[in-house]
Amino acid sequence: MSKEGGELGVWTFYTTVYTPWAEANRAPNTVASQGSAIYKWLHHYIDVSAYMDDIKPEDVSEYINADDGVSLSQRKFRLASISSFLSLAKERGYCKGNVAAKLRVNMKNLTTKQKEKRIKLPFRRSEYKLINKVLEETKPQTDRNVFWRYATTLSYWTGLRLIDCASMEWDAVMTVPDHLVVWTAKAGDKHHARVALPMNHELLGSGVLAELFNSLVDRFDPSTPYIWPTEQEMMNNTRKRSLLPQEYIRKLRKVGIHNKSFHCLRHSFVTRLRKEGVSLEEIGKLVAHTSEGTTEVYNHA
Repeated sequence: MSKEGGELGVWTFYTTVYTPWAEANRAPNTVASQGSAIYKWLHHYIDVSAYMDDIKPEDVSEYINADDGVSLSQRKFRLASISSFLSLAKERGYCKGNVAAKLRVNMKNLTTKQKEKRIKLPFRRSEYKLINKVLEETKPQTDRNVFWRYATTLSYWTGLRLIDCASMEWDAVMTVPDHLVVWTAKAGDKHHARVALPMNHELLGSGVLAELFNSLVDRFDPSTPYIWPTEQEMMNNTRKRSLLPQEYIRKLRKVGIHNKSFHCLRHSFVTRLRKEGVSLEEIGKLVAHTSEGTTEVYNHA
């Protein structure tokens, strides 16, 4: 079989062929998540000095069926990531075939909890008050702790994603009077949508947002457009992006709030407005959804 560059080691292929290809052809968040799955596989289950053509089906199966407690969806993601990696190797002529193509996750070894897709639930009002109270009373009040108080309040009352909260610019509260103007997007998404949120609307906290941003005026730094430059850099760095969401989950668990994440605050916002009789169409405009079907996923009313 003709080869583009002859025999190629697994690690060399990952760094010199797969990674540049992925960065040129995939969204940044996909590059980061799939790259992380492949990196773990290579370092813990593969002899990185071996050639691509030496990889066997059992090398992949051992990883996707590892006894490490991860969910079915995570295992399927691992398999899809490795299959993409090996498909490129086959296409470039570095291996005879994709040994992951016909593999499946072994369902027999999974618990019901692992098989079931985890449903994101909205925060109860009592949980929102609890985490905010704990964050407020935490000593000392570090910049990160202040950020979490701000982000929790902002997302609960507006439904903004964590990356929106972290990337907030001072101009967002100065451009349109009495409105918070945000160009929102999922992490790694190049397509942004504009939302203008009335800061004094009763369903958006009746002035809570105005008070929130007024409390941050002392943080103003003319050298950066961002209110939270450190967190902005983290959430827009594909290698650091997961750190803040994981940190928040740890904080929740510490106060007894389990099976929730920062993104559940977005679910809380949609659910609260739906209970107040706001239509899915109107809610969708506030959270920048392009279809009512997407908004309905966040509705638990």
